[in-house]
Amino acid sequence: MSQIIKGEFNITLDERNRIKLPVDLKRMLPNEAKGLVLTRRLSDHGCLNLYPQVVWNAEHDELRSKLNLKRKDHQEYYDYFMDGVCDFELDNADRFVIPKALLEALSSDKELIIRGMGDHITIWSKAEWEKRRVKKSDRFKKLNDDLAELFDKLS
Repeated sequence: MSQIIKGEFNITLDERNRIKLPVDLKRMLPNEAKGLVLTRRLSDHGCLNLYPQVVWNAEHDELRSKLNLKRKDHQEYYDYFMDGVCDFELDNADRFVIPKALLEALSSDKELIIRGMGDHITIWSKAEWEKRRVKKSDRFKKLNDDLAELFDKLS
């Protein structure tokens, strides 16, 4: 079983739009992760996803296997899915540059939150993450109560 990427870290984007990947997160990346892939998060604005190359390749291949690119709506979805995707490797100081096209997703905020999400990493504008954390907390409490009730009925 591979290492689960987890944890939450406050970081600052430098003047060259670089992020230093926290050492603890870097240690959790799969050994076979030669490169990384940075992309927009499709379901949330204000967030980027950072994937080990091996995870991204699997996600991409699974999506492609389910799309019929002869259909216009599938072509449009795939175009959006691939928009702004970039490959890179960390420099000697464990940094990488966020391209300007992807930086827009972070609202040009210099204060960021990096979160491990199991098999990938999310990068949030700190202000956006704080807003979402409050909203998600309320939804989580309700969902937790609903699931507890369901599990009680099943046992």
